[in-house]
Amino acid sequence: MEAIQTANPLSFETVWAALMENREQLKETDRIVKENARQIGKLGGRMGEVVEHMVAPNLREKFRELGYDFPQANKNSDVSDRKNNIFLEIDVKLENGDKVMLVEVKTNLTAE
Repeated sequence: MEAIQTANPLSFETVWAALMENREQLKETDRIVKENARQIGKLGGRMGEVVEHMVAPNLREKFRELGYDFPQANKNSDVSDRKNNIFLEIDVKLENGDKVMLVEVKTNLTAE
């Protein structure tokens, strides 16, 4: 009976070369993932603006249905109170003379 001899392709050099190639591929994958996350973050900010534009025009009507009448609506109002160190931006400020409703629109972007 004759012994079958096979060449062993796994030498230190071939394994090391494969590891180095894998390391370079992982670096590139990491770079791509970071860039995609940055782009998604920018998209999330833009998505918030889109939602604000969708919600704001109907707020007065929705609150009127709930019994609150706000004839004035101002988008993107800034509040600056240096004395009390208060600085903020309000997405929508609704007013009716003696009441004010401040609305902050929040958006969470998900894969769904």
